[in-house]
Amino acid sequence: MPIFIQNFSLSHLVKDGQLDSDILMDLYKSSSWRHAHGAMYMVNEGANKLQFIFRAIKDGEDIRILGTDTHYKGNCVWNAVPFFNTTDKDADVLSATVAITNSDQSAVCITHLMNAAVLPELEQGASLEMQVVGFPLLIESYENREMFEKAYTNEDENSPWPLLVSDQKILPLNFMLAHDPDIPEEKRNQQENTDVILLASTVLKVERKEGMKEGTYFNVATVSCEFGHLELIYSDVMVSGELKKGSYIVCSAIISADVALGEYENWVE
Repeated sequence: MPIFIQNFSLSHLVKDGQLDSDILMDLYKSSSWRHAHGAMYMVNEGANKLQFIFRAIKDGEDIRILGTDTHYKGNCVWNAVPFFNTTDKDADVLSATVAITNSDQSAVCITHLMNAAVLPELEQGASLEMQVVGFPLLIESYENREMFEKAYTNEDENSPWPLLVSDQKILPLNFMLAHDPDIPEEKRNQQENTDVILLASTVLKVERKEGMKEGTYFNVATVSCEFGHLELIYSDVMVSGELKKGSYIVCSAIISADVALGEYENWVE
């Protein structure tokens, strides 16, 4: 999963089009360690609850970092049931992307699992506790649901929304199209970004957080969906117009889910 530069207002991490390795190394050195099955995670958490998670494995006497994720240690916890492994075949061994459903199997969501190797085994059909957060790729704010419906038209080729997203419903549209047996196999195989979901919901709360660098900020908006509450992380530049409590938002997003909870926290003391 990418480092969400824009959502967290982390543009200072980018140097000549690349992530600044010196800053990342400083974060790595000041991280807390947690052990896992055949792996380890180094977690750097700031006062604003922004986390950098370094995924690593042992390579002889050395430690090899496979990748870095950003996460937000928020307050939204779901109990969900994984039912399909959607991890990209080219992903590293510590990456895990799964399709989940809720307890009554009325909803589907795609999630990137943080700290996945702390689990003894990802059991299909077994309920799993996860702390979740959403990272919008595109987000629009309306005064209410009615204003969104008035603005939407499926005849507008420039509309970012392929259909009228239902209220408080997570829609993993690309994933569904990639696995629809009524669609020719060639078109199913052409589906990209199957981890992106669509969501429309009323904003319950908005918090403003100081960013990693002094003078920068990001926002945390809480909304409802079929799985429970979900916090969305975005910066001011990502949304036009006012986004506040009571606003109606529509977004495409990637969902991050930390499973290192309770007995699986596994911190190295």
